Parts: sequence; structure tokens; C-alpha cells
Amino acid sequence: MGDYKHLLSQKSFLALWSSQFLSQVAIHTLNFLVILIVFEETGSTLATSIVWLVNILPAIIIGPFAAAFVDLVDKRTLLLLTNALQAIILALFSFFYSQYIFLAYGIVLLYSLLNQLYVPSEVASLPVIVKKNHLAEANGLFLASYQIALVLGSGLSGVMGELLGYQSGFLIAAGCLTVAFLAILNLPKIQTRRRFKIQNNLKQNIYEYGRDVYEGFLYIRNNKDIWLPFITIAGLQASLAVVFVNLPAIANDIIKINPNYSGIAVVGPAGLGAALGIFLTPKYLKSHTKTAVAKYALTILTLDIGLLVAIVPYLSEIVRYPLSIVLFILSGISFTGIFIPAQTHLQEVTPKQMLGRVFGNSWFITTIATVFPLMFSATITELLGPRVMLAFIAIVLILLRIKYDQLVDIKL
Repeated sequence: MGDYKHLLSQKSFLALWSSQFLSQVAIHTLNFLVILIVFEETGSTLATSIVWLVNILPAIIIGPFAAAFVDLVDKRTLLLLTNALQAIILALFSFFYSQYIFLAYGIVLLYSLLNQLYVPSEVASLPVIVKKNHLAEANGLFLASYQIALVLGSGLSGVMGELLGYQSGFLIAAGCLTVAFLAILNLPKIQTRRRFKIQNNLKQNIYEYGRDVYEGFLYIRNNKDIWLPFITIAGLQASLAVVFVNLPAIANDIIKINPNYSGIAVVGPAGLGAALGIFLTPKYLKSHTKTAVAKYALTILTLDIGLLVAIVPYLSEIVRYPLSIVLFILSGISFTGIFIPAQTHLQEVTPKQMLGRVFGNSWFITTIATVFPLMFSATITELLGPRVMLAFIAIVLILLRIKYDQLVDIKL
């Protein structure tokens, strides 16, 4: 617990962590409310998948360029600017969503455009303000707050939409972003590698900027020891996105409950598991290699999904509900046990002057990896149901587990 006390005593870490948590609550509230609205209007998982595709489209188009830009400017300024603009967008949308339902796609797109600057700025700031020997704990806290934010954004917004209407959810999300903005005011300026040179002509600045983008890809390509953690993070995020957009169908077909309560029934236990995982994973990393911890977690997560597909739907209510809760808790712990070792390794081996580009490109590649699974899973769910879709995720995890068996252990 001493490492956590040290982190929580640092004003800069608390500022960044608070902003991350509140920003995550906002984006999950936005995405889940839009998914519910679209699902109510269309009844189609294909239509809800388009919400997520619109969300990731900006990362495909401008992701690498935004990542390079993050290395050229003060990250604190970018965090402040994006939080402020996103708060304004959600506040305005709350008054128009009911008249213009499909405007929601445009709002998600605009919000995501700004997120291409926020995410790499946030992740690249963490290893600058936190010492290397505390990175595992810091990543654990960030992942836990992500899961808690997912519970609050997805679970409570669905219930709130059912009881009070969707406008209240959008306004609360805007309020969260406003508080996130205030938190970042306590963050010190983070020195940049270099800036655009005003004395250079436009052509020179564009050339140097393009070179930065290329250097980011080149660094990733030429460092083979970061590829497996890179692929692991991409696979986890793609799987999470697939599950998220199919939550209504999973709740209806596997747990057999009202889709509006899918956030509480699925995301709630998984978030609790992740919260437990942030204490367990760093502890095991003190005595085990990152590879070993990730392998154990991959095995547990695969078994969890197998039980959800093959056993849970066929049980009586009195057994199905508690068993599904236990499995989702274990899934949250396992997700943490895979993500923290991979993320920590990337932060440890990446030079500070490359952090924005590496993690921005990580976001970009993760997004690319998400597109086809989302489209594929939506089609599978529409035609064959969510059980078959979850079975495909289990197969991917098995293949990833085999890859880890072929890897020389990454030492802490």
C-alpha cells in the first residue's frame, strides 16, 4: 500500500488521474446513451455498431498526425482545451438529441476528433510525472478508474435514461468534463521535445511534422520487444469494444434481463473485478514476470467466456444471475492482469521524447484493429446471436495465449 500512498500524495498525479476518470465517465455516458437511443429506434445491433465505428473513425484518419502533434505542444494545454470543448458539445447536444436522433452520430464523431488529442496527451503525461518504479501501480489506478467510469457511464446512465430521460445523462457528462478541466489546472506544464519554429517557412514545418509521424511508426516497427504488448493492448481494446456495442444483446440472450440494465449487470461486476485487479496485479508483478502474469490472466479470461457461452444461458434464474456476476468479476480481474503488464512495459521501454507518438500510434493501431471485429461481430450477433460472437473472442484469446508461450519472459 506504500506505493499507492506515495502516488496519492502527489498533486500532479491526482490532477491527471481525476481528469482521466471524469473524462472516461463522460465518454462512456455519451457512447452508451447513444447506443441505447439508436437501439430503441432501430432494434438493430448493426446500427449500434455504427455508433462505435463513428467513434473510432477519427483515430483512423488523423490518429498518427495527432500523436505527432502531441509531442510538439504543451500537453497540459491540450488536455484543458479538449475537456472544455467536449463539455460544451455535450451540453448543447442535451437540448437537441430528442428532435434530431441521428445527430448523435455527428456528436460522437466530433467528440472523438477531440479525443485524438486528449488520449495520447494523457497517456504520455503519466510516465513524465510518475517515477518508473511506480508505473505499475499508476497504470493499475488508471485502469481501475477506467472500469469504474465504465460502470458509472454505462450502468447509471442507462438507469437514469429509463427513469429521468436521456437529457440528464448528457448534462451530467458535461459537468464531469467541466470538473476535469478544473483538475488539469493543477497540472504543471509538461516540457515538449521541440515546437514548431515560427522562423521556418510552412514547407519546412510540414516536412518536420511529417518526419515526426514517420519516426513514430519506424520506432514501433524496429522494436520487436514492444510488438506483443502492443498487439495485446489492441486485442483487449477491440474485444472490449465488441462486447460494449453488443451489451443489449448479451443481456437479452445470455443473462436474459432488460437491456437497459445491461450496464449494471455486466459492466458493474466487471468493474468491481478490475478494482480488485489493480491491487492484485502489481503485487504479483513483484514476484512474477510480466509474461507470466499475462499468461495466467489470459487463461482465466478465456475460461470465463467459455462458461458464459456454454453454461450460463441454460441455467435457471436462481443460478444464472449469481454465476454470471462471479464470471464478470473474474473477467475484470483478468483484463487488469493482462493490460497492466503490457502497458507498463511499453511505458518503461519508450523514450520520453517518443511517448506521444508511440501511445498515439498505439491508439491508432488499436482503432484499426477494432473496425473489422466490430463489423464482423455485429453481423455474427445479428445472424447467429451473441454467444457465437463471444466464442470468436475466446478463440482470439487462445491464439494470444499461445503467442505468449513462445515469448521469452519480460522482466520487471
